[in-house]
Amino acid sequence: MQKIHKLSKHMANLIAAGEVVERPASVVKELIENSIDAGASVVTVEITGGGIASISVTDNGSGIPRDDVETAFLRHATSKLRTEEDLSKIETMGFRGEALAAIAAVSHVTMLTKTADAPVGTRIVLDGGAVADLADAGCPNGTKITVADLFFNTPARHKFLKKDSTEAAYVQTVCQRAAMAHPDLSVKLIKDGAVELHTPGDGSLYTVLYCLYGRDTALALTEVNDSREPVSVRGYVSQPTLTRASRTMQFFFVNGRPVKNGTIQAALEEAFRGKIVAGKFPCAFLNVMLPADMVDVNVHPAKTEVKFSAEKRVFEAVYYGVKAALEPAPAAVKPAPEPTLEPPRPLAPATEQTSLPVTGDGTGEVHFVYKKHMNSTFAHDIMNDKETERRGGKTLLRDSFANEETAVPSEPPAQSVPESLPPTEREPLTKLPEQSGTFFPRPVPPPSIPQSAPNAAEQPTEQPDGDKPEDYRLVGELFGVYILAETADKLLMIDKHAAHERIRFNELLRHTDAIPAQTVLDAPVITMPPEEKDLLLAHTAALSGLGFVIEDFGGSSLVVRALPAVYEPAEAGEALSELARGLAVRGATQDEKREKILRMIACKSAVRSGDHSQPEELRRLVDRVLTDESVRFCPHGRPVLAVITKKELEKRFQRIV
Repeated sequence: MQKIHKLSKHMANLIAAGEVVERPASVVKELIENSIDAGASVVTVEITGGGIASISVTDNGSGIPRDDVETAFLRHATSKLRTEEDLSKIETMGFRGEALAAIAAVSHVTMLTKTADAPVGTRIVLDGGAVADLADAGCPNGTKITVADLFFNTPARHKFLKKDSTEAAYVQTVCQRAAMAHPDLSVKLIKDGAVELHTPGDGSLYTVLYCLYGRDTALALTEVNDSREPVSVRGYVSQPTLTRASRTMQFFFVNGRPVKNGTIQAALEEAFRGKIVAGKFPCAFLNVMLPADMVDVNVHPAKTEVKFSAEKRVFEAVYYGVKAALEPAPAAVKPAPEPTLEPPRPLAPATEQTSLPVTGDGTGEVHFVYKKHMNSTFAHDIMNDKETERRGGKTLLRDSFANEETAVPSEPPAQSVPESLPPTEREPLTKLPEQSGTFFPRPVPPPSIPQSAPNAAEQPTEQPDGDKPEDYRLVGELFGVYILAETADKLLMIDKHAAHERIRFNELLRHTDAIPAQTVLDAPVITMPPEEKDLLLAHTAALSGLGFVIEDFGGSSLVVRALPAVYEPAEAGEALSELARGLAVRGATQDEKREKILRMIACKSAVRSGDHSQPEELRRLVDRVLTDESVRFCPHGRPVLAVITKKELEKRFQRIV
């Protein structure tokens, strides 16, 4: 074993520099952060040879006093920390006092700096960390640092650099992040003499994004502006129509500091669940702001990782902020009528629900008929009010999932008050025979409040009849899957199943007691893995509210007493296995589990691809898609509507060039 000896100061500086300076982009990042801390409003970055040959960063900040210039290049010399307590509430971009020393150790550095009250500036030159010259110099207020021959004295580091164009791209990303994190900072990047990037510094993040990514991307963004004390979230996310194959267009900031953080990323993608397809990722530019003592930025040498003292609060702020930005503004709805008591109606046995005739109710509605999927009253679903109060149903199911371990009453109340629902041909969810299990009772709606009440202004107003779709002509149906319609200058293509699935899903979210169920006369016995069986039995009360009534049959078997009317008894095993997979997702909230089950039921009950429809049914579906912003994606994230403009078609046929 070799004898232990102390490294020289020069060797120690080279090793320390490797932690801070990985490539030219690292140098640019550290110098821009110093400019921001110096109060600069304009920063200009110039690079040649990808930043390996030279880097120059100029700002109009406060500058460095002559007496501090040489000290600034010493290790652990900083103006940003004074006491140990300062580490727990860091509010500056830099704080370790390592950047200038690390940069100088592996390059040739020249700095010009001047404060506003100094008659002249100061020029300092360093070679490999050693001061070569220090003198007065004429220069404007602010600081200019030039870094040349990066890694000239560390060939091991130099040989791992990539080609100039790649290193230049890393530098550009750093400049973009700085501009997004600080929209009030004007950032200019000049690469080999050509301006690659220039933001105005007008304080608007939208302007920055427009400059960086162009008009089309900017127009597809939705603003996020939400505050949940003490955490607030500001920024933009893409609409579900704009996605990427990777997360390269996701930028997160904490108190203006660019970071990589799994909590923010998970909250963002959870908010987009069901709005984009799996394998696609939204664009995001989000700045999370919270008190400095709630975030630890002293985690990584590059300061790109942070830790939160209250991760749940950060997750919720991002999740609900993005969720609110994506949700369309709720339409006003008619007040619900006074509830009336009526006795529950018995469920029809499965053997009696073999078909449903085409019916009309005097309103011109036409109902679809399916021999197998007898409860898909397609036209009724389309004609439902587009937006009603969702929380009633969601709260009911959420409470049921959350309270699985609490005792469930053996019998429901003697009289149950049905929620106000639109007219339907389906049987409502009612009490099954006692041996089938117990449904959780429906909540009793509060009495309606007269419009003259003091808080009448808070009640929803009546929906005007002027919500009309854009004028169009129904062209027809393609492959039994797509609806074709034309407007003055567009061809509309609608996925019939995806649209109806979203409509059914929205309805189930609003009215969770509207799921028709059927008793099963010849109750099937399902054998399944023990862990799946135990999981389902742990959620029996909640599942019964969704139409699945199961009982333990001993061993690894379950007996199915009732199913949602969209399922045949022979499909019970597959349905229960899918339910178990949804309930087994680790880390999923009760809302997520519930919505996964509702997505499954909505998909099963929607009109099937390949089933041809009548023109009136297609027309009503087109009307709904064009007037309801929530019907743009199916619950699994697939798009409902595709549009081709007349101009695009003319280009395709070379009628225009």
